[in-house]
Amino acid sequence: MGFVRRKPVRLATLQSQLEPHQSLIEYVLDEKGSYAIEMNRAALRIYPLPARSQIGKLSRSFVTAIRSGADSAASGQELYKQLIEPIVPAKPLRSSSCRTDRCT
Repeated sequence: MGFVRRKPVRLATLQSQLEPHQSLIEYVLDEKGSYAIEMNRAALRIYPLPARSQIGKLSRSFVTAIRSGADSAASGQELYKQLIEPIVPAKPLRSSSCRTDRCT
C-alpha cells in the first residue's frame, strides 16, 4: 500500500475545527533541531526541541526498558521532559469535575 499525498489543510480551517479548549501538536524532527508546533483556535506557537537523533535515543531507551520489564520511569520522565514539558509546563494539580463528554 502506497503513501497517499493529500493537499495540506489551511491553518485557519484547522483552527476553526478545534474547540476553544483544544490544541493540536505536530512534531517536526530533523537532525539539526526539531520542533513542536502547537495550534489552537487563536494562535500558533513553535517550540524548539532536541535533534532527531537525541529524541530517537531517548525513545529507544524508553521502549527497551518497557519491553524488557525494566524500570522505565527515568527514561519516560526524560522523554516527557524533552517532548511534552516545553509545550505544557508542569502546573499545580487542580480538582476537576467530569461529565460524559468533558472534564473541567
